[in-house]
Amino acid sequence: MASVMVDSNVVLRLIAGEERLAPLFSDHMTYYNAIVFSEVAYHVILGETGLRVYDLKKSPEEMERARKTLEKIRQLFESILTPLPITERTETRAWGLMVEYHLLPNDAMILASAELARLDYLATYDRDLLRLKEARVPIVEPEEILE
Repeated sequence: MASVMVDSNVVLRLIAGEERLAPLFSDHMTYYNAIVFSEVAYHVILGETGLRVYDLKKSPEEMERARKTLEKIRQLFESILTPLPITERTETRAWGLMVEYHLLPNDAMILASAELARLDYLATYDRDLLRLKEARVPIVEPEEILE
C-alpha cells in the first residue's frame, strides 16, 4: 500500500466516472491539501452551474444548487482522502519549488505538501508536474501506481 498525494485532475476524473481510478483510492492511502479541494470545488461549481464564480455569488438559487453538489464532493473527500495541512513550512518549500522548477503556485503547494509528508508518490495528469524527474517525491500518472 503506497501513500499518494492526489492532484485535483485525478479527483475530477474520478468524479467524472473514470472507475479505473477507484483502486487508487481503495488500495492506497490517498491525501490532498486545501489547494486540491479548492481546485476541485471550483471546477465542480463551473460544471454544475455554467457560471463563473463571481456571477454565482449574485445568484442565490444557483449558489444553493452548487452548495448541494459541493456537499456531496466534501463527503467524497472525507470518505476516500486524508487532508494534509498547509503550514508555514509548506509555503516556504512551495516558494523554493516555484523558483527551482518554474512552477505555478498551486502546483508548488501540492508538491510541497507531498514532499514534507514524505509520501511515496504524487499522482497527477499535469504535464508541468510530470516533467519533474528530479523531485523528492516521484510524480507519476495514477496508472503507474495501479500497475
